[in-house]
Amino acid sequence: MDFGQMDEEEIAALAEEAKDQLDGESPIRGDVAELIRATRSREQWERYDSLVIARDARLRDDGWFNNFADFANASNLEWFKGRSSSIGRSYTNQSRERNDFAQDFYQFGIEFIAPIGLSDYEESDLEANFFPLYFTTVLPQKMVFRIQLAQSDTILELPGSHAPSGSGPTGLVLDQNAGPTVFAGTNGEANIRNSWIWPEPILIPAKASVSVFATVDNPARTFLTNFPNSPTAKQIPTEPPSDETIPLINEYIIRVTHRGPRYLQLRGARSS
Repeated sequence: MDFGQMDEEEIAALAEEAKDQLDGESPIRGDVAELIRATRSREQWERYDSLVIARDARLRDDGWFNNFADFANASNLEWFKGRSSSIGRSYTNQSRERNDFAQDFYQFGIEFIAPIGLSDYEESDLEANFFPLYFTTVLPQKMVFRIQLAQSDTILELPGSHAPSGSGPTGLVLDQNAGPTVFAGTNGEANIRNSWIWPEPILIPAKASVSVFATVDNPARTFLTNFPNSPTAKQIPTEPPSDETIPLINEYIIRVTHRGPRYLQLRGARSS
């Protein structure tokens, strides 16, 4: 749309319609979305959300899982469907399913984050080495992810290993000293370009629904159903002279990120 060919009354009418649509819940119409992009401040943004598998995780968010068996048997794993706002900003910046701002998606990345394995402190030997490595290396290859617009239009489907995050620590560390340690790193190299890059940016209007779904394929699904009591926790010694321990819950996290500029009301502007 060429706004230069519109007179002031036409632009004002369209701007008023944009304000009305932003105040509502429905996706923004195409010509209104163009006006919003043309008249708003453009800034870089990451839209991210996490799914957690950990002891009592479901008490924190009902879309999370307490164990590997429940996680593997889920018919659909979901991101960007709205999370409890109390879970913490390191897990998500999406407490609602829809945003009031438009965004252009240039990159898509998936992190598989496992805890460090500390054999001297783990409640389960499996979490000293096996599960951190399995989660970050094998599982990304056995999960299929789908991005859907408006809950119906699938614009991407791929294995988790094809869309590394391009961020976070990376590289396997095995320490076989007196207290063996396994640090599994994350999937993919920590380079911002090492992620799924769209050939052309995906233009997401304000109020639009963008969801990510995934499933676990066999044989990983069948294998993980054998572990209804994992993950567990580490028992960490307290400071001397106490000989007590405190539990540190092992969290296995799958964090999904859309990267690209968003369009906000101009700084200092009073209204849309």
